[in-house]
Amino acid sequence: MTYLFYAVISLAILVWQTAVQPHVPLFRWMYDLLISVTIYLGLHRPAREGLPVVFCLGFAMDNFSAAPFGLYITSYLWIFAGIKWLMTFLDVRGSLLLYFVTAAGALIQNFLSLATAMAGGAGLPLPEDLTRGLFIQFCWALVIGPIFLSALRYIHEHFEKWWLDRMADKNGYPTLGNSD
Repeated sequence: MTYLFYAVISLAILVWQTAVQPHVPLFRWMYDLLISVTIYLGLHRPAREGLPVVFCLGFAMDNFSAAPFGLYITSYLWIFAGIKWLMTFLDVRGSLLLYFVTAAGALIQNFLSLATAMAGGAGLPLPEDLTRGLFIQFCWALVIGPIFLSALRYIHEHFEKWWLDRMADKNGYPTLGNSD
């Protein structure tokens, strides 16, 4: 059931990013919110649960975007692996580093995008609009990233509790909220 949760949240974000966000000038340079989902999975879920979801997120974005195929799969997998690696040294979940992991993820994705563009023969100097956009994305990620990660964790925990209570009630067991 957890995978259904990820599918619904990811699909909502995907629709937002592809159908709504480009038409709202305020959100023109917002970072890819699926980076936050990838980071959430890296921080709070085991790799056996997170890796398939991260791969599916990347595959979906690769199919819905005009970017070269494999760019999003690669960037999400690197971000996920980086978070898992970082968690071996630091507990990012409760520290000030939480404010920077999403911004770092946005930078990683943008650098991979730029490297792909450069490798594809677009060796032009960076336009001012692009560098300004990268800075705005970084700022969005600094502000929205921790809020989004906290909201995602809160929603996921309540969804899991609701689902467990529903299954317990269906099978005749007392629910977590019921002490009978």
